[in-house]
Amino acid sequence: MQTNIVFCSGITCSDSTYFDEPEQYIPERWLRDHDKYTPIHSFAYIPFGHGPRKCIGQTFAETEIRVCTAKVKRSAHQNQNIMQK
Repeated sequence: MQTNIVFCSGITCSDSTYFDEPEQYIPERWLRDHDKYTPIHSFAYIPFGHGPRKCIGQTFAETEIRVCTAKVKRSAHQNQNIMQK
């Protein structure tokens, strides 16, 4: 016999058991060292899955996020320098 387990991260993200004010847009909740928000349970949000069957694109996606963030930051810094001149 095989047991299937289905995990819907959208429902978990809306659960006040794991997230303070789940319906509010609060990006600071993801910061690990933020004083206002309690640490999030490590399995409350797993968009790429976990274990040996997790998404093979996780590393690529996380690298893309870092690269895009760096490009936006660099562009904003360059625009700020132009505006100051």
